[in-house]
This record gives sequence, structure tokens and C-alpha cells, in this order.
Amino acid sequence: GSYYCTCPSGYRLGTDNHTCPDIDECLEGLTSCRQGCTNTAGSFQCTCELGYYLASDQYSCLDINECDRSNPHKVTQCCNQNCANTLGSFTCSCRQGFMLDDDNCTCNDIRECSRNNGGCQQICVELQGSHRCACRPGYTQHRFNPRQCNDINECQSNNGGCQQTCQNTAGSYQCSCGPLHKLGPDGKSCLHCPSCQSFTAMEQMMQSLSQQVNQLREEVRILRNGERKGNTSFVEINTSSTTGSTPSVITPLPPTELPSTNQGSGDTGDDDEDNYVKAILESVP
Repeated sequence: GSYYCTCPSGYRLGTDNHTCPDIDECLEGLTSCRQGCTNTAGSFQCTCELGYYLASDQYSCLDINECDRSNPHKVTQCCNQNCANTLGSFTCSCRQGFMLDDDNCTCNDIRECSRNNGGCQQICVELQGSHRCACRPGYTQHRFNPRQCNDINECQSNNGGCQQTCQNTAGSYQCSCGPLHKLGPDGKSCLHCPSCQSFTAMEQMMQSLSQQVNQLREEVRILRNGERKGNTSFVEINTSSTTGSTPSVITPLPPTELPSTNQGSGDTGDDDEDNYVKAILESVP
């Protein structure tokens, strides 16, 4: 002649013997969850901490290998070089020549050359993740210590290319010549100059004479073409720089005394001009 109430799993009969309040299995420690627990209506759900995933038994938590980019849990690491998996997490590290940034993910190249020139005696060359030492021209790297540079004695090889004397210097060398010789424009050959006190002065004189001969040729052309009828034209040949004498003045022949051109012989006007210039130059004191 009576009744009683019952409750489904996850609930228990209340003190009024009529209602069925939910059982908080997580709070009462009635679960087998290895890490976290979330209560639900009439049940509960095991959860895992960051870096773990719930195993198939729905109680255990297994570590996620963040370094494995193919893991199915869509949890990846941020390392741009080396990654080491740890329980529930991971750590980043860098290869030699790189340094881990403050974000603990990015590896930045260490600028070795900016600190003490990378330990190099002369030149430091930055490389990706490293550096190397080099030497200036005239030096070679030490056989056993590439950070050091040794001077190359160029004079030991074919006399440095010098025709006469080779003098080694730090990182270079210098050719020189004996008496009555002057070092040539190539800096190696020695040019003989037995009759002049100043080879440089002689070179300057020859250049000046060449310019004046060209000027004289132009004067001859003008006279031949009658462009200066009735005028006296002359070219001054200056040889005083080496002989100490007064400048010589050359006065060309008047136009009427210029050598005539033989039209039938095949000779050219240029030949006449050459002969004329030659005759004038021979009159130079």
C-alpha cells in the first residue's frame, strides 16, 4: 500500500525522497580521472592539462609531441630550428652560431664580427650562423691558426717581377733600380738613362716635343692651303728644360718656298709635309 522514488545513474534521491539532485562526481572524488574533471548533468568528463590529450580509456592523459608537426591534435611548436619534446610541453634550441630570442622560439644569427672582430686579426666575414677570417692583399692566413695573417714576401717569387732590386714591405713590396736607371711606368722595369740627370725631366721634354711637332704639322698644313697668306708662322721648340740653353725658335719657310706636290708621281701631300717638318726640325740648334 505504498511507493518510493528512485533516481537514474548520476543522481541520488534527495532528502525529500522525491527529487533527484545531480551527483558531483568530481567534487566527491568518485572518478578515475588522472588530471582534470568536469562535472556534467548526471555524469562527468575527464580533462587533460595543456600539452596532453585524453586517452581512449577516457580517464588517462597522454603527452602531446608538439615537435611532431604531423600530430593529430593540432598542437604545434613555434621553434624555427631545434625542438625538444618534454612532458606536456617542449623547448626550443638553436644551432651553433645562433641565439634564442626572448620569445623562446626564434633563433637569430649571432653577429660574431661585431664582437672583438670575431677574433680575426684583419678581416672578419659574416656568414649565416657563423663567420670566417680573411686577410688583406699581401697577406696569407696562418697555416695552423686561420685567425692570424702572415705577410707574403713577394720578392721570394721571381724577384717580385722586379727587373733589378725587390724590397719586401708589410703587405706589399717595392721595386727599385741602380745608378743611371729609372723605374719604368710599370713600377717593375728599369729604363737606362746614361746621359741625363733627370729621367723625369727627359720624359716631360719628349712629351712636349711631340706636342710641338704636331703643332708644326698643323702650321705646315695651314701654309700649304694658303690660309695665312703674307703671314709669318713659327713654332717655338723648348729644349731648355734639360740643356739649360735658351729656347730655340723655328721659322717655317714661306708658302712660296714649300715643296711642290708632284701630281704625276703618285706622291701625297702628307709626304711633302713630313719632309718639310723634317727639314725644319733638323735646323734646331
